[in-house]
Amino acid sequence: MSQPRVQNNQVTLMTLPDSQKSADDPLLSVVMVTFHSRDDVGRCLDHLLAELSSIGRSELIVVDNASQDGTVELVREKVPTAKTVVLDSNTGFAAAANRGASLASGNYLLFLNPDVMLPDGAVLKLLERAERVSGDHIIGPELQFPNGTAQASFFRKPTLFRLALELFLPYRVALPLLTERPSQTRKVGAVSGACMLVRRKAFEALGGFDERFFLYSEDFDLCFRAHRSGIDVIALPEVTVVHALGSSAWKDLESFFYHYYRAKILFARMHFGPFTAQVAAMLVVKGVVLRFLGYAVVGTLSGGRSYRARARALLTALRRILQSLGLHSQT
Repeated sequence: MSQPRVQNNQVTLMTLPDSQKSADDPLLSVVMVTFHSRDDVGRCLDHLLAELSSIGRSELIVVDNASQDGTVELVREKVPTAKTVVLDSNTGFAAAANRGASLASGNYLLFLNPDVMLPDGAVLKLLERAERVSGDHIIGPELQFPNGTAQASFFRKPTLFRLALELFLPYRVALPLLTERPSQTRKVGAVSGACMLVRRKAFEALGGFDERFFLYSEDFDLCFRAHRSGIDVIALPEVTVVHALGSSAWKDLESFFYHYYRAKILFARMHFGPFTAQVAAMLVVKGVVLRFLGYAVVGTLSGGRSYRARARALLTALRRILQSLGLHSQT
């Protein structure tokens, strides 16, 4: 079994060599990170358990980021056999997911958000496709909202130009320019971490998720590094899962905006050149300011409380971004 080592508040993946692994090790390890997820995780587990019963050798690993809403108790009640890790504080998604992966012994890792519901046969189809594809790879299904409408699932590789499109165009206009909509299985730039299947050896070779990302963009970063390492990122639109999309994150708008936009700057600093990264940071700041003004104006003219709440949250998030990343001189 894998064991984690914690250094400087980061989890380093430590795994046993193949010679020490048991023939009874599971085919699949499902890694789920929870944070105040009680409203969602029960439904997710009901669907997941039905899926795992058809697979046979599998395990569930749940890492909870210090929830205070009964999430852990519900998980333990529904799945007493799950490996449940309760953290003392909210370490973010990447660190918690790495902690779960370090405890996994399956050939494949399925990272699954607690707000995802799996239709019959979804996991089996993902595994069958993974077994048919040679070499290491990351596979993601198509996501849809609970009302049945399509959700962004497959993405083009991040670039400075695409970042600018996302920041300055209305979301509905920018989305088709940032995403891919394949009609059949093929390689793409990135897949969503809400439901992501990856061979465990490939995940370990990549060093897991980068824990500098607290929340958001860690899946883009993993896929970006996978491409550079010769690991394919594959869209599987034939399999569709339901994703409620950030039901816990939206409860704290300020935190959502802060981590979302901070992750954009961090990604640019990690993968773009120094000059391009500086331009990206400037674009993010200006884009947030523009959205703040838009929400503030609409909220004032329409009297809409939700717009005013978003404007306040954006302004506070922007102050935190400037303070944490040292961008005061760029505003």
